[in-house]
Amino acid sequence: FNFITGNVGIGTTSPSAKLNVVTDDAVTNDSTNVLNITHTSTGTTANGFGAGLGFFIENSTYGVINEVGRIEVIETEQTALDDDMLFYTKGNNILAERMRIQHDGNVGIGTTGPSTKLHVAGDVRAENSRFLAGRGTAAAPAYRFHDDGDTGMFNIASNILAFSTAGSERIRISSAGAIKFNNYG
Repeated sequence: FNFITGNVGIGTTSPSAKLNVVTDDAVTNDSTNVLNITHTSTGTTANGFGAGLGFFIENSTYGVINEVGRIEVIETEQTALDDDMLFYTKGNNILAERMRIQHDGNVGIGTTGPSTKLHVAGDVRAENSRFLAGRGTAAAPAYRFHDDGDTGMFNIASNILAFSTAGSERIRISSAGAIKFNNYG
């Protein structure tokens, strides 16, 4: 403890923050848990049981301390020992889950049940960047609609772009810019 700054050190005699935890060992190629957050219960736990880390700030206008963010890990399927990590932020005075990493590695932003590796509920914007996708096929285009998996745009080969509906190629644009329409009755 530093009496001048009020900082507390665990594993250090010169803490540089209000709580400074240091682990000093000979490990050079692995990580070490420096801080563990544990929640135990004398009752029977159920889905939703977990542990978290809350972030609080004081609102000097109202003289109250409010929780403004949280990271927690919860059990989502107790029998399978599946756990999800949840991230909360506060907006319009409501603390709400904004992002989730599921036990299977799927990440959801704006959804609590991501069904793909990245599942965003809402608009996505990328500036001065690009979105890369695999080639795809007419039956499973690389760029497709969430409720119509066989309709969209795909890349047949280098510099050849195609569009499909109902799992069949309908339009193809060659590297020379020629457009081929496949008319199906």
